[in-house]
Amino acid sequence: MKKLVFILFLLEAGFIFAQENKGIDFKSQLSWQEVVQAATEERKLIFIDLYTDWCGPCKRLEHEVFTQDSVADKFNETFINYRVDAEKGEGIELAKQFRVTGFPYLVFTDQTGQMVYASVGYKGVDALISLADQAISESQTEKPMGIWESEYITKHGDPIWLKGYIQKRNLLRLDNRKHLGDYYEMIQEVDYVKTENLKLIINSTGLDLESPLLKLVSEIFAQIPASEDTVHFLQNGLSGTFDGAINPPFMAAIKQNQEEVVLNTIAPLYEILWPESVRGMPWYQKQDGDKWKFIFYKETGNVDKLIPVAMGFIDKYYSHLSREEIILSDSILFQQSKIALAKQGMDPDSPMISHFLEHYISDDHLRWYLDASYAVANHSINPEYLEIALEWAKRALYIRENEATLEINKLLKNALYLTQQ
Repeated sequence: MKKLVFILFLLEAGFIFAQENKGIDFKSQLSWQEVVQAATEERKLIFIDLYTDWCGPCKRLEHEVFTQDSVADKFNETFINYRVDAEKGEGIELAKQFRVTGFPYLVFTDQTGQMVYASVGYKGVDALISLADQAISESQTEKPMGIWESEYITKHGDPIWLKGYIQKRNLLRLDNRKHLGDYYEMIQEVDYVKTENLKLIINSTGLDLESPLLKLVSEIFAQIPASEDTVHFLQNGLSGTFDGAINPPFMAAIKQNQEEVVLNTIAPLYEILWPESVRGMPWYQKQDGDKWKFIFYKETGNVDKLIPVAMGFIDKYYSHLSREEIILSDSILFQQSKIALAKQGMDPDSPMISHFLEHYISDDHLRWYLDASYAVANHSINPEYLEIALEWAKRALYIRENEATLEINKLLKNALYLTQQ
């Protein structure tokens, strides 16, 4: 009898253990200094997940990937793991130190806290384990950053060496603005549009508004052969470079309600950066000066100025396709995107790709119609404006019936009814 009870105890314990998902052991209760100390004592690399509360992919990574046993086994054995909110406490300084460009931002450092490798964005189980292997490999490289730096004085005039130096610094998320400018001055103009050179810009931590290379990027756009995969690659990568340069002053302008900055600097600059030949392409959000005016007036609640800007913007880009044409465009773009991403070495069948690109054209239409409609509904009781917003809301409902499109139509109809009483 005792033997039977003991066997049942083992079976129950085994069942409970099998159900328990250990996940990555994050030392989030420690300070950053204590994490570095622990890594030094245990002779381990450090893995840092920099996240934010509002980041959807961060939450998916936390709940879908970090909890997997294969991931936990790899990371708990190899790293001191640290998870920190990039907008709170020590996370703010760490985000600055590691030059965070998006979320989730995954950083690997050596035992002293010196960055070894970094990557941005959601990763599935296999991709995250592969990323860890790349970080381990980089930590063991025969040519660490210190050697590159020691060679700089004698070799920075060699474009081949400088290209490798830029790639290394990009890998470590170091500022490459000066070096990118130097490199592009060395190479021939015909080589500007080579994918290997464009990747140096796209994989960098970004440019700023004063960078001469920012204008060069725009000139490069006009030279690119209009093949589907190349244009998609540019729209995806270089639009991030543009936005990275413009977003900081733009967000400051919204916060301080500086309309003149948007009208006189940001909107005109975007017209220069994005030639008309590519501005209306359907791959990514329309890159137009009015886009920034639209967002500014929406965020500051200036409906009187939003209405004419929104009418022009929506009429130019979003009022011409039928629902059937939009659905067809979704399908064509999705297939083109998968081909292009596969050529770049990415997994075209990953859930994240499907989530963002399967209905991209229709999602893009809905975003602007709903943004404009809600801005009017939230900030105006002018019947004329409400009528215009209701037409936008009806168009959104025509494209796709869902909770958001039904809600805004009901909201605007009720608002119009109240103005007529």
